[in-house]
Amino acid sequence: MIKPSMCLFLLGAGIAVSFGQWTAQLFTTPGFDGCRIQGITNNSATGTAISILPNGDFVAHATIWNRDGSVRTDLHPAGATSSAVWGGFGTDQVGSVGNGTQQDAALWHGTAESLINLGKAGWVTTATSASAFGQVGYGSSTLETDDAPHAIYWQGTADSFVDLNPTGAFLSYATAVGSGYQAGWATGEFGQASEHTFLWHGTAESATVMDPAGSGNARIRAGSEFRQVGGASYSDGWHAVVWSGSAESAIDLNPNGYSFSDAHAISESGEFVGGNTMVGNDRQHAFLWNLTTSETFDLQNYVGDIPFTVISSEVTGVADNGDAIGFVVDQNDEGHYVRWTHVVPEPSSFFALGVGLIAVLRPRITRKKRKCRTIEE
Repeated sequence: MIKPSMCLFLLGAGIAVSFGQWTAQLFTTPGFDGCRIQGITNNSATGTAISILPNGDFVAHATIWNRDGSVRTDLHPAGATSSAVWGGFGTDQVGSVGNGTQQDAALWHGTAESLINLGKAGWVTTATSASAFGQVGYGSSTLETDDAPHAIYWQGTADSFVDLNPTGAFLSYATAVGSGYQAGWATGEFGQASEHTFLWHGTAESATVMDPAGSGNARIRAGSEFRQVGGASYSDGWHAVVWSGSAESAIDLNPNGYSFSDAHAISESGEFVGGNTMVGNDRQHAFLWNLTTSETFDLQNYVGDIPFTVISSEVTGVADNGDAIGFVVDQNDEGHYVRWTHVVPEPSSFFALGVGLIAVLRPRITRKKRKCRTIEE
């Protein structure tokens, strides 16, 4: 039995959801020749700024940007030849620092001086993701003839280094860390070419396969406290997938009518997932999933303010407020980074819109007044 008050609630919810939108702005990096943006929060973005030297070489600096693209903090440590950010959580950033031929995983707490070197003697390492529960990435031993990368787990110090490579796996990468877990992917046992998703609980021996039922190759690319996202191959193509800590929890996110989808990022709260999709053989489009409302958004529909024709796009990071960072490709096949800002109408706008809808619908409501009263009774 539907009450009028319930009707008003559903109408209000529909208004609030349906009129959310995004505005797109080119993410420029004054003072640098290029950039690679990996992460975004409500107020900043993180990644790597690139400077090209006169001889054609380039220097990479781990960097934090403000919302407008201006540099907030250059994380590049004194004496390093290169540095990069690949992930982060809150005020922490993770990536790598290079000195000549040596590359070590790195953890920062918002300043260059806060650098914690997570490197291990005899290894080349990179940290790719962080949370309140540690850091993960990958590394290759320089002391072994087999230098294939292994998934690595840290808890804030170099001494906490744990090799997560599953028994029998040829190579592995850890790409997500949350409450009590680390996640990523590895090749099939004994060097087989197939790729499988894995969940760990702090040791290599704890490795559990997370492949969704009915899928082939699969990868986990990012995670929040309790969720993991990535993709898997099915009989009709590659689909974006979200997990909640087990193979049985896997949910296929591929929207109806799409031939391809992949999830690359998830907000810290676990609400928004970002990636890309494709219809038929068309170019890829930047895409967002809202796991709370089960809505999907093609962000290439929100590039009207970009001063060139956008032919494809992709999301690389998403914030708790729905903002997204990613790149677009123009008609000359050149890439540009873009920030999509989530714009939600003010409550007063919802009220005005609701009044307008009531005014439009009032004749129909009046004609069915008796029927409504019957339902109420």
